[in-house]
Amino acid sequence: MTASHEKTLLWLEDIPKSVESLIIFARTVFTVKCVSQLHDFAKIIKKKPKAIVLDIMLNGVYNLDDLGVEKKNLDLDLGYEAGWGVLEHYLRAPNSDFKHIPVLILSCRTKREKDRKLLDRLNQQESAASITFLEKLGDVDWYEQFEKWIYQVDMGRVQ
Repeated sequence: MTASHEKTLLWLEDIPKSVESLIIFARTVFTVKCVSQLHDFAKIIKKKPKAIVLDIMLNGVYNLDDLGVEKKNLDLDLGYEAGWGVLEHYLRAPNSDFKHIPVLILSCRTKREKDRKLLDRLNQQESAASITFLEKLGDVDWYEQFEKWIYQVDMGRVQ
């Protein structure tokens, strides 16, 4: 990792305005690269950011072709499940170069049982960094948890 990218936080969010205050806060600690398109995400991630914030619902994302993932029958539910696809089939794929990057899933969606199982399976991968799920509407102290995660990543306490 080069020095210029050690403090970069890559954020995949289709509606950045909806998390503007969080981005402003994150910029007090990191250089934040917020993108809404997978081709932009693919370009920036190659520079090995320190961490990733990932939205689950990505409007208009119907496949992962821009990430080089050409799985047939990959159901992203018209973008409603796209973040899960990015996580499972790109960031934590068996041959991924990005397993070492911690991920925070920040979503207004509730974590379902199938999501819990996926997270448990992905978090058990050998030599993969942690994946944290934060529900904006369900967790009472979600903003505080977000700040804590940002600081912990900065200090190298999130692996």
